Amino acid sequence: MSDKVEDNKEVKKITTKDDTNNNEEIKKVLDDMDTYKYCKTDILHKVKFESSMDKYVFDSLPLTNSQKEQLLLDLFPNT
Repeated sequence: MSDKVEDNKEVKKITTKDDTNNNEEIKKVLDDMDTYKYCKTDILHKVKFESSMDKYVFDSLPLTNSQKEQLLLDLFPNT
């Protein structure tokens, strides 16, 4: 029984340590979702969608702006 208690304490310590290490990464992802800071090109501003529904779907993708940029660059490598 005491082994389980010690194991639980160890798991809590690891979880707490991992959470603090991820804070910077989480801030970076949130910043990337709100701004174009991590984008390398201006393709997100230049892309023209065929319909407003296409734009809505693209904007609704659960990706950061830099991930959306990379998606477009992979789809249209010559632009």
